[in-house]
Amino acid sequence: MSDLKSLLKSRLDSLKDPHLSQQGGEGFFMDGVKGETQQAAVLVPCIRSEEPAVILTVRSHQMPHHAGQVALPGGRPNVGEPFPMVTALREAEEEIGLKPTEVEILGCLPPIDTLTGFRITPVVGWIERDPSLTPCDREVQSLFRLPLRHVLAADGYCRHRLSIQAQSQTQAHWVWSLRGHHWPIWGATAHILASLAGLSGRAPQG
Repeated sequence: MSDLKSLLKSRLDSLKDPHLSQQGGEGFFMDGVKGETQQAAVLVPCIRSEEPAVILTVRSHQMPHHAGQVALPGGRPNVGEPFPMVTALREAEEEIGLKPTEVEILGCLPPIDTLTGFRITPVVGWIERDPSLTPCDREVQSLFRLPLRHVLAADGYCRHRLSIQAQSQTQAHWVWSLRGHHWPIWGATAHILASLAGLSGRAPQG
């Protein structure tokens, strides 16, 4: 698994600075959305354990946006906060109780634009030891671990064409999903995991 960590870090180091991209969402990501976007960052917490995994959350039904959906811990930056790494680490601590000192940052994936008007920068973190996590009841319904062998399997991903009627025009967007798990994983979370899979070898084709 240390070889995987080294591979991911090497591939992340080779990516251009995601903030140089003005479009957001390249390759197999969701098509760029026109209009104003709000910056956000998420942490992709890869944990080294007996079964290496990514920690995912199920958003509380009390949340005003994306309630009940599978997500990665994250959110918008505070004023004056170094973005995106400090934002991602702070949000992960607030949402799931993951201490920043337990996370080694490997790098950032390119940002993606979502249909809800956010530009999300994924920050990939590596956790060597099994952490003690305490989810925030207000934001998180539950936590679960998705084995990295599932995340990195390119054939587990599907791409769906979504048509949206806006201002008398129909706009088409590609939305990703990850098959074969208890919780449905789709949208931005599936895009980010597909991007991680692409770094480790064969990129998902949908």
